[in-house]
Amino acid sequence: MKIDPQATPDGFPRPEGDTHLHPEAPPMLPGLLDCMHCGLCLQDCPTYRITGAETDSPRGRLALLRAAGEGRLTDAEMQPALDRCLACRGCEPVCPSSVPYHSLLEAFQTRTASPKTRRRLNTWLGSRRRLAIAGFTARFARRFRLLPLFRAVAPAKLRRLTDAIPAQPKAFRVRPGSRFEAKGEVRGSVSLHLGCVDPQMFGEVLQHSIEVLQQEGFHVEVPTQPSCCGALEAHAGAGDIGRHRGNATLRALRGHQAILVPASGCASFLSELDPKLPVMDPMAFLHQMGLRSELRPIPERIAYDPPCHQHHVLKSTGATRALLRSIPGLELAEAEDAELCCGAGGTAFLREPELTQEVGRNKATCLIETRATQVVSGNSGCRLQLEASLRASGSSLPVRHPISLLHRAILA
Repeated sequence: MKIDPQATPDGFPRPEGDTHLHPEAPPMLPGLLDCMHCGLCLQDCPTYRITGAETDSPRGRLALLRAAGEGRLTDAEMQPALDRCLACRGCEPVCPSSVPYHSLLEAFQTRTASPKTRRRLNTWLGSRRRLAIAGFTARFARRFRLLPLFRAVAPAKLRRLTDAIPAQPKAFRVRPGSRFEAKGEVRGSVSLHLGCVDPQMFGEVLQHSIEVLQQEGFHVEVPTQPSCCGALEAHAGAGDIGRHRGNATLRALRGHQAILVPASGCASFLSELDPKLPVMDPMAFLHQMGLRSELRPIPERIAYDPPCHQHHVLKSTGATRALLRSIPGLELAEAEDAELCCGAGGTAFLREPELTQEVGRNKATCLIETRATQVVSGNSGCRLQLEASLRASGSSLPVRHPISLLHRAILA
């Protein structure tokens, strides 16, 4: 089918007027040209809220992509602006034209990613052994207080990675193909995705997920699976590698009642690879199935900071809030701009350290103002960023996964 670049899909003239594009436009461009430049996305864009620069807004980046498509800009000229995008997807739900912003951004990143970046991502994320070495080094440095030394000699981007190492990193070791039996009356069987970060930094999340699911009557299978689901690669310009790794992950985990992914960024990526498969985060699954355990009181005030992809892609933040509110004595505080990105952005916190630190500083301020005793977030990258931002703001607020609160209410 031929595409008329001067008209919208329903045949009306485009609001932005004529374009220099050839009628045989590439398939990605109709979505690009659907942007009406209305500005409804601006206040939902964390980078625009920091800088106020049009090129740091979704509509500004779309205008740059269009200019490149028309030959008025080169990829190199607009790459700095697009690299600053955190890919939080906060602009998509408010867009009246349903512009597929993330697809356009990913296509650009895939086209412009350097071979060096692709090799690095594949080398580290594709090797469970290298991830284990990196995780051990980080845990060792944190435990023996060597991080100041590491930070003094590390390049700027690695210093940002050093800052993000959690205060109490924990490893999780499990033999591939392990099965954890349900307790009591059996309600079903699920498979668990491990990921690349949680086994090295947040082992308690995987352990708590398994124990809660067992207690709730579900067998938990941990099949042999790739070392990474591919989400980080897809968000950093290696989309082909990421999708290949993601599809391999789904093949390894399919065949059960649900594929449970504790890191919501990974869950959203996998769920979009094959929407027919039941990819869910554990809290959403447990909310759907219903809890049978009696919950012990937790008399605390917590601030729930919903990860962007859980809110905009998985749309399961309501399930998490409902389960947290069901815990007796637990007070759920809503921070200002709770739905706004924390600044992690996959690997953006390494690529754009100054911008993402400013985004994180704003988030930390809002969380501290809730007077909560802890912060709760369901994504590994967000937890790294939130803890680093809070620490930089002088706060010792712990940041935990919501499954750990549920574990405490059921099993502690």
